[in-house]
Amino acid sequence: MILADRKKVQQIRTKRVSKSKNTGSDGIKKVKPIKPDTSTIKMTPEKTTRKSDAPKQIRREQSNANKANRSTFDRTADSKFIKPPKKNNGFSVIRGKKGEIKKKRLITLSISFIVIISVLIFCLTSPTGPIERITNAFAVMGSGDYPAVMTGTSVDDLQTTNNKIFALTNSHLCGYNYSGNNFLLLQHDFSNPVLDTSEERVLLYNRESNKFNIANNSGSLFDENLEQAIFCGDISYNGSVAFVCDSSSFAAQILVFDKNMEQYYTWYLADGLVSDITVSDDGEYVALAVLKVKNGSFSSEIYCLDTEKEEPLYVKELVGETVYRVESVSSSNFVYTSDKNLEFVDWETGKAITNNNFGSASYFSSISDYYLALYGEASRSDILLYNSSGEIEEQFEYNGIIDSISIFDERVYILTGNKVNYFDFSGKNQKTISLDSKPDYIVGVDDGFISINNIDIDFVSVE
Repeated sequence: MILADRKKVQQIRTKRVSKSKNTGSDGIKKVKPIKPDTSTIKMTPEKTTRKSDAPKQIRREQSNANKANRSTFDRTADSKFIKPPKKNNGFSVIRGKKGEIKKKRLITLSISFIVIISVLIFCLTSPTGPIERITNAFAVMGSGDYPAVMTGTSVDDLQTTNNKIFALTNSHLCGYNYSGNNFLLLQHDFSNPVLDTSEERVLLYNRESNKFNIANNSGSLFDENLEQAIFCGDISYNGSVAFVCDSSSFAAQILVFDKNMEQYYTWYLADGLVSDITVSDDGEYVALAVLKVKNGSFSSEIYCLDTEKEEPLYVKELVGETVYRVESVSSSNFVYTSDKNLEFVDWETGKAITNNNFGSASYFSSISDYYLALYGEASRSDILLYNSSGEIEEQFEYNGIIDSISIFDERVYILTGNKVNYFDFSGKNQKTISLDSKPDYIVGVDDGFISINNIDIDFVSVE
């Protein structure tokens, strides 16, 4: 019974695995696929996940895993760590010119700063203004021919300033540079002309007349007349001008003008005779040398006037002395010379700032960067060179008569008769030059001197 049942089950299994019409060789029944109805079904594209759309947490885990793998790398002494090659993505690092640009900018700023400072210094040190200084510099340029003949029949006065020669003849004011260029020729009709020079300008006035002329290297600036006759005058470093004029009610009146000839100060002297006047370099002070007679003898008084005050700043009385010259040497000091003394004086206080034991100076003049004074007798002289503070810079002795003297570039030229000796500042005689005739003036220049004889002007070399 049991055996029969097993055979029946086996027959059933055999029947199930028997091939049918739609059964393949592997016994699997083939099913005919059903075509879908595309008219009612919309096809949507399959959504794919890009790398960039992967969750951040997955990317973070991968990164941590890579770091862990790198950290387990065995870097022993025998192993060599090879750096992975750098990826070449087509770009390269370009080093800019920032340092070079910064350096150029610094140089430009430095040059600009130097130029600005130089222009500022130039403007501040221009006595009458930078424009006039530039104009004067161009006017004096060039060279001329020696020997030359000045216009006129005789030379009445000769002064030098700032490497320029101003010769006053009986008919003209002639200006020459040291190379012989005649940069100024100004005619005048003064019967009693007086010349005074400053850094950039010259003053020419007719004593006992009301006419005056102010000029620079290019020509006349002011050719005018005052209402009163002029006794004496002075032009300062900054172009200020002071006149001592006649007055109907006083002994004299003092008129002070700025560089534009606009009057800014007036003062009246009650009694006395004004022998000289000077203006400080900045135009703030005026000094008068007044000669008076007391108890039958001559005495002098020096009035110092502050142009912002009505009353004199002080009066310096010199009993028994005759002051014949006062001259400003700076904005701080002036100097006076008398028949008994030469003294540098403080403008504000009136105190003497030098201890002069040489007595009266036979000659005093501003030459080059010094103030030259001669002391002594006719056949023997002490030659002293002062600075603007009244200090003695150089001093030496000369035995012989001095007809004319000049200084240039640490050389002292002395004219005696028709011979010119030049010395260094130690007093050592370097050379003696004999001339054909005796000149009236000599002016020391580079490599020699200029001689002026009547109206003839010539250069003599000492090299």
